[in-house]
Amino acid sequence: MSGERITVLAVDDEEEILEIINRYLSEDDLFTVIGARSVGEALEIMTNHDISAIVSDYQMPGANGIEFLSCIREQGINIPFILFTGRGCEEVVIQALNLGASFYMVKGEDPSLQFHMLKMQILSHISKKKAEDALVESERKNPSDVG
Repeated sequence: MSGERITVLAVDDEEEILEIINRYLSEDDLFTVIGARSVGEALEIMTNHDISAIVSDYQMPGANGIEFLSCIREQGINIPFILFTGRGCEEVVIQALNLGASFYMVKGEDPSLQFHMLKMQILSHISKKKAEDALVESERKNPSDVG
């Protein structure tokens, strides 16, 4: 990750949760957090900022996290997306993963451990995406090398 800044779009209708996400992730100089209180606001932010990863709540007024994920995937946006919710419903997990969510976390009791895990998941999925992008680019440049 060689010092490259990571811009995380945190989407949650609860201001307190956005502040906690910002506080924990911003402890690491690598991270910049932009908060959005709704899917509409998040989509608007995405048109003006280069976002590295999205951390989204599930249950929000207007559109939920699954609808947000579906919307960005339909637009061909394939950045890491972590559903971070207070609801641990198996049906929601399956739906999120089927739509291409990178990971699913249930908000819990131990914020320091939880946000450490969240940070590790973001870094892991960004690294994975960079490796996939590099492979696609390599195959595009050298089509005869593809086996």
